[in-house]
Amino acid sequence: MKKYLIALDLDGTLLNDFSKLSDTTIKTIKKLEEIGHFPVIATGRPYHSCSMFHEELGLKTPLISDNGGSIRNPKDPKFQSIIQRIDLAVSHKLFQKTKPYLISAFFSDNSHVYAYKDSEYLKAIFQSDGVPTTQVEFDQIDIAPTGMVYLIDVNHKEEFEAMIESEFKNLIQYRLWGSDYKHSLYELYVPNISKASAINTLASMYGVPKEQIMVFGDGINDIEMLLDAEYGIIMENAHVDVKGLTKYKTSFSNHDDGVAKYLQEFFKLDV
Repeated sequence: MKKYLIALDLDGTLLNDFSKLSDTTIKTIKKLEEIGHFPVIATGRPYHSCSMFHEELGLKTPLISDNGGSIRNPKDPKFQSIIQRIDLAVSHKLFQKTKPYLISAFFSDNSHVYAYKDSEYLKAIFQSDGVPTTQVEFDQIDIAPTGMVYLIDVNHKEEFEAMIESEFKNLIQYRLWGSDYKHSLYELYVPNISKASAINTLASMYGVPKEQIMVFGDGINDIEMLLDAEYGIIMENAHVDVKGLTKYKTSFSNHDDGVAKYLQEFFKLDV
């Protein structure tokens, strides 16, 4: 039997609209691992807000979080975690230069969140209610982040991007998540680190060839892995900029068990 590595985004993909795993999804993923495949969570969420889904699915495979910046295995204490961090001095310098127009910022380390000017907007993204949170200026801590989220004044959007591209070239990459009339929201991360790079690391570890890598995603941060994999399967409910990028898509949305139904048909599962 061909063994597939099946990488699964969470929000808008594996989770329904209530950020829950359905019974159908849980049974399907468990069945795949039971028969020898390698289902792997690959999410942009920080570790503290996705490890519970790894537990709920009962996965034995590693967990990719922080958009590829972190690979850990909560079930295997012998697994050598792979953590890619932004250089501490670089993160300090970026904070100092951005501070005049930085509205709020977050990053997490293990099960702790660090926040600059805590905001409900970013708190919702980080799923940080109930999580230990330290309010701090980012140049006053000695923890190098795997990635950060910056919410800046939209009037400084072009200035911010130009600064990253000139002063932080090859040190930090950014991904614009969106802008409104007041704010621009950015993800900042280590260059050349992504969900795709983390997936390829695990595929190599498991001896899974490129043609047996399958990924599911819906968002901008999923584009690289969708294009890189042999089977880049786009959710029916995907972001408009993602739809049509590959020839594969689910027939149902995340809220209607789109991933589970696709997998059941592809692998002819009786769940």
